[in-house]
Amino acid sequence: MSRHIVDKIESPGQIIKLPPSESRHLVKVLRLNEGNLLTVFDRNGREAEAFLLKHPEGGYGVEISKVNAVENSCDKHIHMACALIRGDRFFRMIEKLTELDAATIICFESVRSTRKISPALIRRCDEIVISAVKQSGRRDFPNIHIAKGLRDALKFRPHDAFQLYFSPESETKVKDIDITQKKADDFFAVVGPEGGLDKSEIELLQNECFKALSLGKNTLRAETAAVAGLSALKFLFD
Repeated sequence: MSRHIVDKIESPGQIIKLPPSESRHLVKVLRLNEGNLLTVFDRNGREAEAFLLKHPEGGYGVEISKVNAVENSCDKHIHMACALIRGDRFFRMIEKLTELDAATIICFESVRSTRKISPALIRRCDEIVISAVKQSGRRDFPNIHIAKGLRDALKFRPHDAFQLYFSPESETKVKDIDITQKKADDFFAVVGPEGGLDKSEIELLQNECFKALSLGKNTLRAETAAVAGLSALKFLFD
């Protein structure tokens, strides 16, 4: 059953008007008809079964038939601070991090980033996240933050998070982390851009007691390192 984003879900019998883009996709692309059953979700982590209908104000809407129980999320949360990188690889990275249940994604301008923050980039990130949540079936949305630099990005660290950054020069691997010893509920990981983090950024992380971790002997692209790093951390406690 297809999943579609709507405004706030409250209770059965509620009628919610769909955005024009969502209406077009349902009717023109998926060829759904009035009365068809679909799954809807909102940004608050609620999900429901609903029937498609023509909205009294024009266009299409849904009538909520059943609100699904909210599932408990994992008690471990991974927060990814990723440097801006070039091209569509940046958006693919955001997509995959969302699918893999990153709790927070912070995009920051690294010293070596060739891409800059723009309103268009922020809008595109939001579109990518919505699409990834739809496709993956996750119930909640990651928190998305945009930061002008690494120091700015560190402001989004949860208190008492286990702090790390990925470095090909480190001899410590992710599997060497002792989760039971650290007893961390939050993990905050930093991923650099093409060419890696600048010396000043590494010094900042070291001064803030971040631990350098290796993802193996191969040199990975920035987006690959982000996805591999998140996957490796998830493996420790999933």
